[in-house]
Amino acid sequence: MSLLDAILGNANFMNNQCLICQNPLGDIEITLNHKWHYDCEKCQICGNDLAGEVIAECLTSEREISHKPCWDKKHEALMAARPVEVTQGLLDYLNNVRLMIDGDLSKTIDDNQSIAEQAQRRWMHDKSIDEIFMSLRKMQAITACCSIVLNERQKKEVSLRISTEEKRRREAELKSQVLSAEDFRESEQKKLERKREKQTPEGKAIAQLMKTFGWNEEVAREHLKSMKANSQGTESVQ
Repeated sequence: MSLLDAILGNANFMNNQCLICQNPLGDIEITLNHKWHYDCEKCQICGNDLAGEVIAECLTSEREISHKPCWDKKHEALMAARPVEVTQGLLDYLNNVRLMIDGDLSKTIDDNQSIAEQAQRRWMHDKSIDEIFMSLRKMQAITACCSIVLNERQKKEVSLRISTEEKRRREAELKSQVLSAEDFRESEQKKLERKREKQTPEGKAIAQLMKTFGWNEEVAREHLKSMKANSQGTESVQ
């Protein structure tokens, strides 16, 4: 439909009504044979001025009176907000793919890498060699793009975060080694103390009780303590 057909076929035009708001035209518009109010020459989406050619295009295509980019953006937003029904299987698949790419800043670098590896293994489970190879090349392209986007400052920040993660990991490993060394020293010290204790009369008595009755050290020690208490009680009575 041409603009002329759209205008001539519009009853509002024949009745001196604005083709945009359908209200009566003013004297100025009628005198100048203008088809709409000058005040209506605005994008109904962004509110900025609109050229007459764009308004004519909107009337011809029966599109909302607006800039084409504004309409496209609004249409995309409407489409994006439109609810759709998906199966749980498709949702799980899409979420698994997302986990391979999206970074979670609340987790450490190691945790993010571990999540990506697990998601990738699940994804590769039913893929052919050709599909896996093609995905590898696509991910190489993604990695290259990420490297380009990261400028020198961002690279420095990323390197700093990685260094911090490495430092934290080394500190944790060192702390673990120190605790292990302390546990080892305590264990060796206890062994040495027990060895010395076994050389005392009390230690020999405990060892004899353990061997005779099959008791563990704690039971034998308590029994020896009880025997000493009874012995001291008998001496006090005498």
